[in-house]
Amino acid sequence: MLRRALLLIAFAAGCGSDSPTLSSTASLIGKCSFGEIDYMRIEPGEIFLYATFDPANNSYAVVTGEAQHAESLTDHAVIQDLEPVYSASRMGGQLEFGDDKWIGIGNANGEVHSGGGETYGTEHVYPSCAYWSE
Repeated sequence: MLRRALLLIAFAAGCGSDSPTLSSTASLIGKCSFGEIDYMRIEPGEIFLYATFDPANNSYAVVTGEAQHAESLTDHAVIQDLEPVYSASRMGGQLEFGDDKWIGIGNANGEVHSGGGETYGTEHVYPSCAYWSE
């Protein structure tokens, strides 16, 4: 559970605020980049998205925002800030969050692929994503 341990290290940033935070039992199940610089990476200034699953209560959440650091989509490490957090609902092959945002979560083999989705701060609707099994 290396990916869970790495995610837990970053949880402290969201603790103690009134906004939703990730549970200590949540794990990273995917990453997306809404940028156009490099298909395999999240680059600073691009919009990123982390998808998480919490087996303790079978819930999903999404963290999305502007990336501050470069990172590989295939690495299970969590590099970006973990806020804001949006509760998500799984509807078939996608997670729905916020008012009308969504992200496709198919292809859970860890390989980078082009997906579909809408998030805050970007007009790009074909992100590069990598997902792992819940």
